[in-house]
Amino acid sequence: MQLSKLYFPRKTNLPDNLDEYKTSEVVEFLGIVEYPPKMSGFFNILPLGQKVMRKLENILINSAYNFNYQEMHWPLLQREKIWKQSGRITEFGKDMIYTSQDYPGFVLSSAHEEYFTDNIARNIQSSKELPAIFFQMGYLFEKRKSRSIIRSSEFPVFSTYSLSEDEKQSKNNFKSNEEFYDQFFKGLGIKPLKIMDGETLHFVYPNQEGEHYIILKSIFEFASPSERKFSQKGLGLAMVRPLGTKYPCDFDVGIIKEGESIHPCMETSAVGLTRLLFAIVDENRTSNGIRWPDSIRPYDVAIVPRILENSDCFNYALRIYQEKIKRGESVVFDDLKHNRKKARDALGIPRSIIVGNKGNSRSIEEVLNE
Repeated sequence: MQLSKLYFPRKTNLPDNLDEYKTSEVVEFLGIVEYPPKMSGFFNILPLGQKVMRKLENILINSAYNFNYQEMHWPLLQREKIWKQSGRITEFGKDMIYTSQDYPGFVLSSAHEEYFTDNIARNIQSSKELPAIFFQMGYLFEKRKSRSIIRSSEFPVFSTYSLSEDEKQSKNNFKSNEEFYDQFFKGLGIKPLKIMDGETLHFVYPNQEGEHYIILKSIFEFASPSERKFSQKGLGLAMVRPLGTKYPCDFDVGIIKEGESIHPCMETSAVGLTRLLFAIVDENRTSNGIRWPDSIRPYDVAIVPRILENSDCFNYALRIYQEKIKRGESVVFDDLKHNRKKARDALGIPRSIIVGNKGNSRSIEEVLNE
């Protein structure tokens, strides 16, 4: 990719010190996302951000396969009727997005418990087919109006839904999901707090832009009421939740176990991908850019002709760039005219190969970016 062609609106007009800005602003400065004007609650994921998102998705999918989870894809539209049947239409009603008269009686998906139970779980007949854990990479929708990737109307989610024959098997599915997210976050260098809220396990990343207040037990015991209230804020990244037999009962879904029909237990989990992207940027941001974790870094090296107007220098650098592209390396060609080092730092490119004026192998210098 030539940097002059990369869609990155702020690449020649970056702030001098990113420490002065919130992470929800930094992701826009760094060309990861942009917030369209007059469209509160929505954002565009830009090419740089999409490369990172694709790598996150691949890590999640491959990890899910290693845990023997089965991949599926469910529709964005659901019948309003199934939400009424579960009783959750009153819980989600004001936040749900309804379709126009072309699709009367349909809503955009805010979750998939009802759909999964009515369309997938119903087809499982025997306890011998369980436990079974299914996952999908999809989008959910809620009415939100915020200029941030952590509170938006449309958001990408990795989610799992599982079935088990009894409470013991359900606990094993819960532990499997917990272990799955433990390994995933560890691989990215993210250390969320694990907080139980009733039976639900939340993975919460400490950040002042988050929606949760976090009060550690050690602080709570010795703090005043005002200190307890404002101890720390956090952002929910993922959750694991047992659902019991509620939805199988609501939809009269049963399995045969030892000759009798019983309602199976259900479990669910989810991680918000743009929230995860936010946490990764927050964890790895610097005053002038970002240092991406190795596993999701969009570009590994930049080829930099020192003098763009020098044809020997430019052509030799271009040849190196093309050779690396052929070898499948993730590389950019820095042909910017202004703020070149600043743009490379912003993109999180860890090293640069700088080609000097003579345009030969002896004029090459490799530099590790700060």
